[in-house]
Amino acid sequence: MPTMSKSGSMSPLEDQDKLLDEALSVVKVQALQMKRCLDKRKLMDALKHASTMLGELRTSLLSPKSYYELYMAICDELQHLEMYLLDEFQNGRKVADLYELVQYAGNIIPRLYLLVTVGVVYIKTNEQSRRDILRDLVEMCRGVQHPLRGLFLRNYLLQCTRNLLPDLAENDPLATESYGNVRDAVDFIQLNFSEMNKLWVRMAYQGHSRDKERRERERQELRLLVGTNLVRLAQLDSVDVELYKKVVLPGILEQVVSCRDALAQEYLMECIIQVFPDEVHLDTLHTYLKACAELHTDVKVHVILVALVERLAAYGQRQQALGQPPIPPHIPLFDIFSDQIGNIAQARPEMPSENLVSLQVSLISLAFRCYPEKINLVDKVLESTLVALDKIAVEKVDFDSALGKELNRLLRMPISHYNSLVTLLQLPHFGQVLQRLDFNGRKSVALHLVNNALDNETYITTQEHVDAVLNMLAPLICDQPDQVLTGQDAEDFAEEQNLMARMIHLLAAEDTDLDQQYRMLTSARKQFGAGGARRIPFTLPPLIYEAFKLARKYFDVRQEDELWEKKCEKIFTFCHQCIAALVKAELAELPLRLFLQGALAASQIIFGTHETLAYEFISQAFTLYEEEISDSKAQFAALTLMAASLEKLDCFSEENSAPVRSKCALLASALLRKPDQCRALILVSNLFWSSTTKELEGKPMRDGKKVLECLRKAGKVATECLDPGVQAQLIVELVNVYVHFFHQGNQHITVTHINELISKVRQDLLPQLENSDEKELIERHLGASCEMLRHRRDNPSTTSDTPSYQGIVLD
Repeated sequence: MPTMSKSGSMSPLEDQDKLLDEALSVVKVQALQMKRCLDKRKLMDALKHASTMLGELRTSLLSPKSYYELYMAICDELQHLEMYLLDEFQNGRKVADLYELVQYAGNIIPRLYLLVTVGVVYIKTNEQSRRDILRDLVEMCRGVQHPLRGLFLRNYLLQCTRNLLPDLAENDPLATESYGNVRDAVDFIQLNFSEMNKLWVRMAYQGHSRDKERRERERQELRLLVGTNLVRLAQLDSVDVELYKKVVLPGILEQVVSCRDALAQEYLMECIIQVFPDEVHLDTLHTYLKACAELHTDVKVHVILVALVERLAAYGQRQQALGQPPIPPHIPLFDIFSDQIGNIAQARPEMPSENLVSLQVSLISLAFRCYPEKINLVDKVLESTLVALDKIAVEKVDFDSALGKELNRLLRMPISHYNSLVTLLQLPHFGQVLQRLDFNGRKSVALHLVNNALDNETYITTQEHVDAVLNMLAPLICDQPDQVLTGQDAEDFAEEQNLMARMIHLLAAEDTDLDQQYRMLTSARKQFGAGGARRIPFTLPPLIYEAFKLARKYFDVRQEDELWEKKCEKIFTFCHQCIAALVKAELAELPLRLFLQGALAASQIIFGTHETLAYEFISQAFTLYEEEISDSKAQFAALTLMAASLEKLDCFSEENSAPVRSKCALLASALLRKPDQCRALILVSNLFWSSTTKELEGKPMRDGKKVLECLRKAGKVATECLDPGVQAQLIVELVNVYVHFFHQGNQHITVTHINELISKVRQDLLPQLENSDEKELIERHLGASCEMLRHRRDNPSTTSDTPSYQGIVLD
């Protein structure tokens, strides 16, 4: 037998395995001897070996984990003794006074384990009064007051008697005086629970203060032993709601509250929530919540309450799925929680503010799941949150603080639940709570709001809603007084503003209320206009395009609205002002594009002043080009857009169209780079061929002479390029343009013009070029053009309006 001390402190961790192995070897040897004696029917000798084996449980050197392994090994061996005794009793071979006999074991630990084992056998064979034996066993276990040894002894008692408790109603005929009833079972478990909890709490105060953390870890490992008592209570079938309300719960809570230990109280209160059914929680809410207010100040009451709310909310959802009311109508569940949370907050002024908000989060969850139709309950929670923040004098909450994170979670819940910004507007206190966050917090919630609206395509249909929503999104719309002006990442900023730009397309009134749509756009313009030069390039263009769409809608319903022309004029004036704001922000290319788009939009909607408005937009584009765009590449790109837009405009009279066309040609000739001049003149030439005027009633202009002038000027500019490669490429492009207009029927362009250009490239320019990729590309380009001309020459068209390609020289 190992020389293990039966008292003292727990050994260092490195010795645990050795000590456990020594104890297990003793158990193995003594268990073998016990079984041999039982086989030989030598019961007294077997009990001696069992007592020696059980003596190993007297140690104080093992950690809870190691002690548990030893305990389980011994319990397994005791099963053999119990089975032997049970078999003996059932076969009529009774051992007289065995129950009294085992009480003479030398040490109390072996004595009580044997007493429990024998007592269980007596109960199973109905030898003695079940109620008396249970009471006797639970009282005798008081003899072990060492926390670790006592906890495992009482756990052994609980495990051995789990199927033997008198689980019968008090009025059951079988519940005799000797058998007992459910009250006796409850008393037995509650007494055992009370004693185990005292032992568990006592562990915190044994030993040196430097070992406090280790003791707390050990207590965490042992908590399930104490909680098993509550599980046993919950498993009693005869415990109804009344018995639970009057006896079970008060008894548990009395022990929990009186122990004044934070770890024990927090674990056991959560244990009550988890092990007992939902129905009894609903009927005992007041009692349970009142006890919560009396717990130790170190207990995280909010964690307990959140667990209870989640449990009952899940119950409500299950009831709804079954087609039943989520909560019985006579139980004002939300009001009870709301009032008790207020009482707890008042009773615990030291409770951290983030824990208070965490409780409000759980209340909102309860409202969503059990009272989905009552949106006013959600607003009541938000109002309570404001009151709580006022009591602790919190005006602004740091987003990165614990309180800020909880507040952020609180605000995100209704956003994600309702998936509708319009529904959120029915919560008057939502915006007030939002304003309590600092800039970063408000911005985070605003981004969540925008993404939610876009994902769910939540359309905003009135001016009042637009104002309210944009107020909530203010951190994304304009600079805020509490904003720290640090350099924000450009990509992040652009992503945020692109979200806001997409948001603008959700501002959509009913199709029958176009005036409302106009008011919404003007209201949004006021707020977005305050965004400054960095933001308006993202937010004003979508507003402008929405206004163009609105003008088109007025035109489509012109038969129903006598004032539609004035309204369209007002809309285009609004667009002009928005574009002018972009110009003031020192932008050039974006407003130029928008002016051109405005001219096109105005030309397609025929009303009294549409030509004047379109000319104003075009003239502003030209002015912007001349005054603000100086980069040569940007000038060429802008001129390309201007020429293409003019070609599509059909609302100008010749009086307005001629100066614009001429101006375009002049600007093309004034470009800095010769290749740009050449290509721009080619583009402008289309204006004199394809564009139209009011006098032509939509027919193309077909001014072949002007086209030829532009192309000749382009050819002259091309020949002025000193680089033969660039000159060759430009002339090959001119070949294709000449062929295009020749094929279109321009009488001023002849086969001679085409032959001259082809000859110049082949004879004058290509020989000057060295063999290179550039030369190969030009040759392929020219070859493809010549192949097309050869096909047209050799396969003349039979139609009269197609020109003849005879005379084209390609060899």
